[in-house]
This record gives sequence, C-alpha cells and structure tokens, in this order.
Amino acid sequence: MNAGRDADLIDAIAHLSAQIDEMRIEQTQHNRAAEEVLKQWSQTNLHLTDCLAIQAEDLSGSNLMQQELAKHLIVLAQHSGELGTSTQELKHSLENLTQYLQEAQSPQILQLAENTAQLKDSSTNLVSFLKGEQAQRLKLLENGLKSLIEIYDVQKVHPQSLPPQIGNPVEMKNQRFDFLQGLSLVGTFSVVSCGLSLLLWYSGGIGNALTRIDERSNWTMIKLERIESVLGIN
Repeated sequence: MNAGRDADLIDAIAHLSAQIDEMRIEQTQHNRAAEEVLKQWSQTNLHLTDCLAIQAEDLSGSNLMQQELAKHLIVLAQHSGELGTSTQELKHSLENLTQYLQEAQSPQILQLAENTAQLKDSSTNLVSFLKGEQAQRLKLLENGLKSLIEIYDVQKVHPQSLPPQIGNPVEMKNQRFDFLQGLSLVGTFSVVSCGLSLLLWYSGGIGNALTRIDERSNWTMIKLERIESVLGIN
C-alpha cells in the first residue's frame, strides 16, 4: 500500500514538475513576447515624444508669431486711427482752403480771366492789323516791282538807236543820260530786292512773335479754366 502511494506521489510530483516546466517555458516565451512588445511600445513612445516635442516647438513658434502678429495688428490699428484723424483734419483744412480761395481769390481770378480775355482780343486784333498791314505793304511792293519790271521790259523791247558818232555833244549827252538811267534802274531794282528780302524777314519775325503771343494767351486761358474747375467756379 505504502509503496503504491509513494509511486503515485512520485508520478504526481513528476507530472507537476513537468507542468511547472511547461508553464515556466510558456512564461518565459510570454515574457520575451511581452518584452518585444514593450520595446516596440517604447520606440513608438519615443517617436511620439519626439513628434510631440517638435509639435510643441512649432506651437511655441506659432504662438510667438501670433503674438508678433497681434502686436503688429494693434500698431496697425493705432496707425489707422491716426491716419483717419489726419485724413479728417486734412479734409477739413482742404474745405477751409477751398472756401477761402473761393471767397478771397475769386475776384482776382475773375479779373485775371477778364484780363486774359482782353489780352487775347488785343493779340487777335494786333495780329489781324499787322497781317493786313503786311499784306498791304507787300501788295504795294509787288505793284512797284511789277512796274519796274514792265519799264525794264519796255526798254528791252524798244532799245535806243545806234550810238551816235563821237564828236557830237548833244548825242554824247544823250548817251550819258541813257547810261545813267540804266544804272539808276539797276540800282533801284537792287535796292527794292534788298528791301523786299528785309521786309519778308521782318514779317516772318513778327509772325513768329505774334504766334508765340497767341499761344501764350491760349495757354493762360487753359490754365485759368483748370483753376476754375478745381475750385468749382463756373
């Protein structure tokens, strides 16, 4: 009986030992698997920690940027308020200046407009007068030249008779008279030609001066109209 019990106990102990060994092996394998999982979790946690640190730095930089942006927005709002105040003051000053110019300078501007209109009329009359005077002088000069040319052509068509023989005092006197008359005609024609050239040059100078006067008058009128448009004067 005792021997059988001992054998059963030994078998039970052996079976328990085998189960303990199996459990120990399983526990070891489980521990190794748990260690691998813990290592992976540790690496993942480290990676997440690094990502969180980077994100925290980004958030810190973003917060700094937001703070700087908020400061700039506050300064911009202050400057905008100052600019609005300055704009209102400038608008008020411009209204006062416009009112002052309309009240104080309107008579002078109207007088300037009247003087400019008179100057333009005077310039127009002067231009018309000088053009008419020049046209009349040129016409007279042209008629005089035509007359001289006709006289010269008549003398060419009806030449003098044959030169008289030397020794006759009357014929020699007539010859000298014809020669002097020819010289006088040539001299008169030269003087008239020079006078015509000088008159044309002088007329051109007067025409240019009158053109400049007319342009100045027109420019003054345009400038005056612009001033009246800015001031709102009809």
